[in-house]
Amino acid sequence: MTANVAPKLCAEFHAAAAAGDYERARDLNERLFPLHKALFADASPSPTKYALAKLHDWLTAETRLPIAPCSEAGRKAVDAALAGVGLA
Repeated sequence: MTANVAPKLCAEFHAAAAAGDYERARDLNERLFPLHKALFADASPSPTKYALAKLHDWLTAETRLPIAPCSEAGRKAVDAALAGVGLA
């Protein structure tokens, strides 16, 4: 899910790990971890859908059954995590 929301950062993480630059990979992982966690704050995929709607004006956070909308707490977690990785 995180790679859908922060593809550049995830690609940098994987490239650093593949190149053996474990210090950079660790730094990126620590930066991305709050986003990983926030995207599973509610039943998936509603937090990811919410995050993508925040980043792209052509998407909406609307869901339809059986997917429940992202809760207020989930939205706050995603908002904070997006800000933490510099996406909001």
